[in-house]
Amino acid sequence: MEDAINENPPPSLKEVVSRTKYLSGSFSAIFPVQREAIKARYREFQKKLAAERKAIAKSRIKQLALQLYAKGVYPTGAEIMKACNGKVGMTTAESQPFCVKLGSAEIKLFRFD
Repeated sequence: MEDAINENPPPSLKEVVSRTKYLSGSFSAIFPVQREAIKARYREFQKKLAAERKAIAKSRIKQLALQLYAKGVYPTGAEIMKACNGKVGMTTAESQPFCVKLGSAEIKLFRFD
């Protein structure tokens, strides 16, 4: 149990329960503190991964915007989607408005609906 709490990357609660002889409900009743520790570590790990993916996607989008702008194409969401074959690396819900600075010009990139 302690190994699971300190494991890297942290396992999900489902993974930990499957390694034991307990059913999910029994595990939760017998090990409530450990259950919460496992859940919290896994949740934080998943949030960190999501933030890293989002940062990579934003960087990629900014690079695509700069490339499009250099070619004389205004980098709208639709143009960026075309340039990356629809694989932006972010869901629409994750893609919040952000800006790319191009010298003195500022291009605002909005949702990719």
